[in-house]
Amino acid sequence: AIVTGFGLTAIAQWIEGYRTYIELIGGAMLIYFGIHTFLAKVEARLPDSLASKERGRSTLVRAMASTFALTITNPATLLGFAALFAGLGGIAGGHPSFIAASFVVIGVGIGSALWWFALTTFVGLFHHSIKDSTMTLINHGSGLVVAGFGLAVLVHLAMKLIS
Repeated sequence: AIVTGFGLTAIAQWIEGYRTYIELIGGAMLIYFGIHTFLAKVEARLPDSLASKERGRSTLVRAMASTFALTITNPATLLGFAALFAGLGGIAGGHPSFIAASFVVIGVGIGSALWWFALTTFVGLFHHSIKDSTMTLINHGSGLVVAGFGLAVLVHLAMKLIS
């Protein structure tokens, strides 16, 4: 977030130059991920006694650190943040300053942390009561939504290229 937050102008120009290709690849990837999620089989869960032993092998800090490392090195995440910050570049009247970029970076960081906290709290509270059939419905619904967004991107791109 920090790296992309302070390179708004260069990123915005690069994204604008390759916008058609980015939309094409991004739309196709969303459709692929949506179909993959829709077709995903729900895996059997470990009994609570085994799950607690499994949790004991890794500390919370190690789990958070490895998740952070995977996230920060994910090219899709970096491009997503680059696109987000490029789109938000107009906040400072088209001339982003260090202070404006700092506020955007801090805001995205706080928003991401709050979303992560809410999501993990929700899953922690309700994961025992969610049945496999409910998980299958969640996979189907979220897969359709993600694939729908991908289709919308491709339709928008096609309409833009036709006109």
